[in-house]
Amino acid sequence: MAEVVNAFNFEQDTFVELLAKKPRCVAITTTFYLDAKPIREIVDFVRKHSTDTKIIVGGPHIFNLCDFYDPADDGLAFVLEEMGADIYIHDSQGELTLSCVIAHLRGDAYANETVVKAAV
Repeated sequence: MAEVVNAFNFEQDTFVELLAKKPRCVAITTTFYLDAKPIREIVDFVRKHSTDTKIIVGGPHIFNLCDFYDPADDGLAFVLEEMGADIYIHDSQGELTLSCVIAHLRGDAYANETVVKAAV
C-alpha cells in the first residue's frame, strides 16, 4: 500500500501516523528542491519516527547532481551522504526504477535486479 504526504511542512502529523506503521520505505522526490537542506530535514524526520524505514531519494535534483559530478568524484559521494538517504535514483524518468527498487525491498520475485543494482 502506498500513501502520499504532499506537503511536508503542513502534513507532519499525518506523516508521523504513517511512519508509526513502520513502512518498508519512503520515497522523496526532489522536484522542488535545489539543495540538500530540505531533503535532509525530511530524511531526519523519517529516521526519528521510523528507524528501520529505507529512504529513497530521486528526481531532478539527484539527476542533476549525478550529471554534474563524475561518478568517481568524492564530491558526489559527499553531497549524497549529506542528504543521508539509503538509496538514490539517478534516472530522468525514475518511476519504473522506483517501482523495481520497492519490489526488491518487498522481496518480490519479479523485481528486475539489473535496474535495482543501477539505482542503488
